[in-house]
Amino acid sequence: KERRLVRSASVQGLSRFASDIIIRGFDTPAKITTEDGIKFENFGYAGIVTRMLQPILPVFFTVQFNFLYNDYRNRFAVDLAAAGGFLALGG
Repeated sequence: KERRLVRSASVQGLSRFASDIIIRGFDTPAKITTEDGIKFENFGYAGIVTRMLQPILPVFFTVQFNFLYNDYRNRFAVDLAAAGGFLALGG
């Protein structure tokens, strides 16, 4: 149980940190269009960085998801005892 609490706390902290980075450092990805001549959209620092990191961002999300949900001790995806207690007592 203690290991699960540490894991949950660390994921929550990392998620808040990641949210701050995403809000401050990312923007709509930069785009170059050739319709009606060459146009640059969202061609600032954040837009360029977002476009450059776009191919590898799914790797970070996969690592975070696996860290949170893949544990060799988690035998069942649903805790039937907790669900039963919640349904019986309300919440």
